[in-house]
Amino acid sequence: MTIPIKITGPWAQPQFALVFDDVLKEKAKKEVERATERLGIKDEKTKKAVDGLLKGLFN
Repeated sequence: MTIPIKITGPWAQPQFALVFDDVLKEKAKKEVERATERLGIKDEKTKKAVDGLLKGLFN
């Protein structure tokens, strides 16, 4: 798993911060994709409806 790091401040005294929001969003998206595959949802309209419902969770 890749965890992004945000680096701020001057070169002499950099400050580091882990960026977990992006990691958690990507993990959740992958889990939704896996669940959609396991449920056998192949209809494009249904996939779009699921994406629309879940889109608010990731923004």
